[in-house]
Amino acid sequence: MSIHSNPIFKFALMLLFVLGILILGFVTYQKLTSPAQLFSRLELADSPQKREYGLMNRISLCVDCGMLFTFPTTNTYSFWMKNTKIPLDIIYIQESGKIDSICYNMQPEDTTTNCTAKAPVKYVLETNPGYLKSKNIVEGYVLDMKEILTLAK
Repeated sequence: MSIHSNPIFKFALMLLFVLGILILGFVTYQKLTSPAQLFSRLELADSPQKREYGLMNRISLCVDCGMLFTFPTTNTYSFWMKNTKIPLDIIYIQESGKIDSICYNMQPEDTTTNCTAKAPVKYVLETNPGYLKSKNIVEGYVLDMKEILTLAK
């Protein structure tokens, strides 16, 4: 009988696999707990003028940077890429911090495609395409908006 067919060996191997997954999940979760660990700079668009201009005419955005749009009321906001020179992910966030919807890889200067929230939201976050997804932050994820608002300048 080889060691690979031994039931105790199989059980021990399975236990190590499960523990490895749990540890990896815990380490990954710990890394994403704080929005301060996600962004080096988060610009704030908190006035009608700043929200209208957004990231228009920028030719670059650092990898871990973004722009947070805050609105006085919740609504199903819609964005497009007029005069925007860089591709973006547009993330719609409910007042609770839950990510409602994401429009991935919106293309520069595209005025024919609108990106609209699925439900009423209070915040919109623009980031480089795929950045948050690479951190396992997708629709349904809940962000700590208090901390994110503290980061935004």
